[in-house]
Amino acid sequence: MIHFIPLIISLLIWALGELYVYVKLTNKDGQIQDKGSSRALELGTIIMLSLSIYFYFWEIGNLNSMFLEYLGIAVTLLGVSFRQYSIYVLGKFFSGYIRVTTEHTLIQNGPYKYFRHPSYFGSTISYLGIGLTTSNIFSIIVLPLGISILYFYRVKVEEELMLNTFGDQYLTYKSKTWGFLPFIK
Repeated sequence: MIHFIPLIISLLIWALGELYVYVKLTNKDGQIQDKGSSRALELGTIIMLSLSIYFYFWEIGNLNSMFLEYLGIAVTLLGVSFRQYSIYVLGKFFSGYIRVTTEHTLIQNGPYKYFRHPSYFGSTISYLGIGLTTSNIFSIIVLPLGISILYFYRVKVEEELMLNTFGDQYLTYKSKTWGFLPFIK
């Protein structure tokens, strides 16, 4: 049996968080240097969510666990909150695209003390939450794994720019922190 409410709640939490990020917080200064990673994330998100909803409605791999569905809401909220906090700490240097400004500084406090890309970690957690709200084994795997693959490319592009901008300071920072997933440098 399919329960729509947890999935709708998780998708709304996620969508409102992303809408807020891109409408209110995206810094428009500096040249975009993301090498197509933003478009890949947008297209990948559409594909992954579509696949998950397909599995969900056709009940392919459904676990039918109300516990997972409600746990998913909490995990989605946790992921979105961590992403929003990471963006808040980054402040005026946050951009929905990969770019640096002339006054850019390397932020190393808050979640940036542990992760170089904490907002991507928060996003990955929110996708896991959405997968959990479907109570579908394929969605639980496809969403966080798929977004992680896309973020690995984006991190590669972003770190190249950060290294070119901050040089040895970034290398030192990189040696002390995780990328966007715990324990993975």
